Amino acid sequence: MRTALLARRAARAALVLATGSALACGDTAPLSAPERLSPQTAALSRSGHRQRVRVPILHRINPLRADEVACRTIDPAAIAGSVSIALPEAGLRVSFPEGSIPSTTQVCLTAHAGSLLTYSFQPHGLQFGVPVQVLQDLRGTTAYNDRVMARTMIAGYLSAGVQADVDDQGVGTFAETFSTAMYDDAEKPTKTAPASVTFSTVHFSGYALASGRADSLMTR
Repeated sequence: MRTALLARRAARAALVLATGSALACGDTAPLSAPERLSPQTAALSRSGHRQRVRVPILHRINPLRADEVACRTIDPAAIAGSVSIALPEAGLRVSFPEGSIPSTTQVCLTAHAGSLLTYSFQPHGLQFGVPVQVLQDLRGTTAYNDRVMARTMIAGYLSAGVQADVDDQGVGTFAETFSTAMYDDAEKPTKTAPASVTFSTVHFSGYALASGRADSLMTR
């Protein structure tokens, strides 16, 4: 039942991604694109400073006992619409549309053991010609149907990796954050009763889903 529901949500995520890809051909940013830098942050970046954001990472109610890993060799010539890789226990699915993979590549997803919603996507540094869509089922997490967490839910890029950018209190230090789209149990868009969340990215490395009070720090 859960697998079928996750598959339906992945199909809808692919539809959202297709819409975003079409917009990307014009002047409008696609849905769930990385957030734009504020003028102040852009100025800091030009001056040699970067703004990194610290946000508490979401928790699973039942921690993963071990890493969950799934790998697939993707041939761009064989993609018809999109192909997906799923981590059923972690409730995660990543969809790769046509034009996303530059050449035949073995892609691996890892959900890390423990209670935090942290992931490593490999090969690190892989760039996509078209954004890939990440879908997270929130049932079994502390964010499920939580209207307070829904207000500040983001996806974050852990540029130094999960071990380096997540502290002992479960707070992630993100080099980049991504806006999210949330859906309720009826698979309808929601801002108050999240049952699943999606975001898109154009590169691979470490990622986490987070929500809560954010703190900023400046680095060189």
